[in-house]
Amino acid sequence: MHKPIIKALEIIRKYYNIGTHYFSDTEFIPIDGVVRPVMRESVIEKDDLGQERINRMNYEIVTLQALRDKLRCKEIWVVGADRYRNPDEDLPTDFEERREENYKALKQPLDSEEFINNINQAMYNGLTKLDNSMPKNPKVRL
Repeated sequence: MHKPIIKALEIIRKYYNIGTHYFSDTEFIPIDGVVRPVMRESVIEKDDLGQERINRMNYEIVTLQALRDKLRCKEIWVVGADRYRNPDEDLPTDFEERREENYKALKQPLDSEEFINNINQAMYNGLTKLDNSMPKNPKVRL
């Protein structure tokens, strides 16, 4: 899902010194993967003839917000950066060779099914505890 954002950034750069309020009608402007549904009305406007136009300033804002979100979850990264680096660089280079030792240090099972079952059991236990305590909790009204 990062390609639409990269394309949007290229378009923003292309229009940087052009003083128009809207993008050209002939330009393909990526919307899906860039503009959240809640923001579409402020980005896609209709002219007097009912034709849709993309408001440049609003599009730039939502594109930068989308970029921020993707940088934070490392779906997009910046080459040479530290905080926003490639997530593959987060693991030690010898992680695979020392897999058992690393998992032991993390107190996690090597088997993914066992890991998932442990999480499911913890969630079940927590929800059961919550369910049992709700009727006795004076701060909860049902």
